[in-house]
Amino acid sequence: RPPRDARRVRELIVPAADLLLGARCAGCGGPALLLCRSCGLELRPDPVPVRPAVVPRPLRRPHEVQVMAAGVNAGVLRRTILAWKEEGVSRLTDVLRHHLAAAVVPHVRGTRPLALVPVPTSRRSRRERGSDLVDELARATAVLLRGVGVDTVVVQALGYTRTTEDQAGLGAEGRRANLEGALVAR
Repeated sequence: RPPRDARRVRELIVPAADLLLGARCAGCGGPALLLCRSCGLELRPDPVPVRPAVVPRPLRRPHEVQVMAAGVNAGVLRRTILAWKEEGVSRLTDVLRHHLAAAVVPHVRGTRPLALVPVPTSRRSRRERGSDLVDELARATAVLLRGVGVDTVVVQALGYTRTTEDQAGLGAEGRRANLEGALVAR
């Protein structure tokens, strides 16, 4: 627990930042420098196994790889991801790297290195956002995992075969159709 004086300073800084800069919680929109306490507590890593409609052949050999989602894309997590991707709140990378790390930990196997393969950002998204957020997230996650003794590398193993639509307004089926055949292993 922070010292009493630090709490008082924070109690003054957050409203001042909200007033002057429009600082708000990425999860609920209330006053906060990044996340309010309530959203921060709700935004704990909670990976969930998922079963894609079609499991690509490389994920089935020699045995099927369990696909994990870093969490359910709803509520505070969804709003936080949107703030990170669409509103440019890049400081959320430090929060989201814990979610990705928790989702990949089940794939740690002894001394074999863990490879994180980020989905490449389209040129359009890179231009609009000013960076490759997914690659930055993968690299931040690798640093976190290496810090706890998991040998982790980031591998740029995917490339686009064609231009895709912006996925922001698409549902699960639309996203699947949009990406079908669009990525290839390099």
